[in-house]
Amino acid sequence: MRSGGGQTNGLCGAGDAGQLFLVTGTHTGSIRVRISVWDEAPDFGNWEEIVEVSFTPHGVAGLWPWGENPVVEFELPTPSYGVRWNCQAMDDLAAGPNIGFGTASPDSHELTLWPAGAAPDAFSRQSSVQAAYWNREGFQAQS
Repeated sequence: MRSGGGQTNGLCGAGDAGQLFLVTGTHTGSIRVRISVWDEAPDFGNWEEIVEVSFTPHGVAGLWPWGENPVVEFELPTPSYGVRWNCQAMDDLAAGPNIGFGTASPDSHELTLWPAGAAPDAFSRQSSVQAAYWNREGFQAQS
């Protein structure tokens, strides 16, 4: 798995064709993720952490927790997309990142997609210690 090989951000890996590898503040437990598909790139909003990548889907897309079955699947009919991974409150569990399953974590996330051609990845906002770490170190070992 190359996840983010050659990327500058460490929160959203797009190095494997047809897959995204998403980093969250919570290590183990339940997290909140909103997925939305737009006609064009949406505004940045009030998110603390924002990274963008290019993505080429392979048919049906979905969100899979680590090592589990998908929690949602959806069609992505356009050949390529811009993707924005937004994160909030990533540092809230830094001292003890595990929470019980079924208990909502304090961090929240949004995955937005819109039709777009290929572009270099980038991080547009970074405010947490966790995001700084992942953007500095996250995928470097895999490139």
